[in-house]
Amino acid sequence: TVKAYCIDGSSTLLAVQKAINNGEVYPESNTDNAYVLKTDISFSASSWTPIGKSSTYPFKGIFLGDNKKITGSSTITVSSYGGLFGYLNGATVDGLDLNYNIKIGSDDGQYIGALAGHVSNSMISNITVTTTITGSASNKEIGGLVGFASSSTLRDINANVTIKDGTDIRYVGGVVGWLYSGSSVINANVTGAINGYYNVGGIVGWSSNSSIMDSSANDINVVAESGNIGGLVGDCDSCTIDSCHTSGSVSGTSNIGGLIGDLGGKTVSNSYSSCTVSGSSSVGGFVGTVNSSSTIRDSYAVGEVSASRYSVGG
Repeated sequence: TVKAYCIDGSSTLLAVQKAINNGEVYPESNTDNAYVLKTDISFSASSWTPIGKSSTYPFKGIFLGDNKKITGSSTITVSSYGGLFGYLNGATVDGLDLNYNIKIGSDDGQYIGALAGHVSNSMISNITVTTTITGSASNKEIGGLVGFASSSTLRDINANVTIKDGTDIRYVGGVVGWLYSGSSVINANVTGAINGYYNVGGIVGWSSNSSIMDSSANDINVVAESGNIGGLVGDCDSCTIDSCHTSGSVSGTSNIGGLIGDLGGKTVSNSYSSCTVSGSSSVGGFVGTVNSSSTIRDSYAVGEVSASRYSVGG
């Protein structure tokens, strides 16, 4: 039997955070708990310990936002597993409107997203997010919504995201930094500016053995210092993309594409890009580099393309 708990203010949310992070509802009973947000919540604090702070104490229940808003008047500093939630495992999160900014803490902050840092075997749906994420995080996963997602579904997402000061961030996306192993993004719509170092995309930084469908990055500005940069996804490794499109601008050094930077297998269909694309080498209006095992059908690009060195295509 599922037990429902009403969250009627910031003090109640903090009580839930404390109980879960202290192991007071773990592990068995947390799976059967449903938390229902009954009012908008605003935080003024400049630091936040995520709900489900680690893999030892993840959030495993149901969180129903009822389309309420959670806002922050100050930039929130987070560390590893940083976001409203830290680690989701077997969880359901639905119907939230998030509006706060995040600064990556001094420990470099692995797995950072406005909603959650690390997501496994979970369902996330009907989320609106407006956020700016700042700070350098060497070789970490940073997403506007989720840092890392495995065996999870993210659907019906609207995001206005700015990720900046991204020196040496290796996996960064407007929705997910790293989309992994059977995960999918469905009906995500992103605007904003995404900055990183390598594997950078308007929606997903690195997508491996996963899918992106019915999604768009509009008026997106994706800029990176190195390669595998795309308007939709930076590095698409054995992933499926269908009915997606991008507009805006994409720039980097190598493997730069209006939709995908590096396509390493499987299928892209019914998709297009009108992005302006620029780089040094392996630059394409649609895809920067394509593996021989990949298939592209019923797709096109119409944006301007320029490169300073070689391997350039429309």
